[in-house]
Amino acid sequence: MVVFLAPLCVLDRIDSLSMTSAASVALAVVFVVVCFAVAFIKLIEGKIEAPRMTPDFGSKMAILDLLVVVPIMTNAYVCHFNVQPIYNELEGRSPQKMNQLGRTTTLCVVVYA
Repeated sequence: MVVFLAPLCVLDRIDSLSMTSAASVALAVVFVVVCFAVAFIKLIEGKIEAPRMTPDFGSKMAILDLLVVVPIMTNAYVCHFNVQPIYNELEGRSPQKMNQLGRTTTLCVVVYA
């Protein structure tokens, strides 16, 4: 990870990461497609059970599994600090462009959800 991430950390502008960001979204889309394909094949074979939509609080392990949410929420909180630098690097910056950028990130939210 250090070999790949260290060079990305020393870049001067966020704009330099545009291709890296696009590649990460593309890889996430590929991951979602593969997961859907595997689930579909298992569904056809009858080897899949219905998903559980609510957490099971019956065991201590399930409660510990909920701690997975902590790093995700922390990351979301830290991302708020990057909004101003991203706005400063927009070409022809305006509130409308920033709103458009926010709407565009909906794709990432859907893929990661």
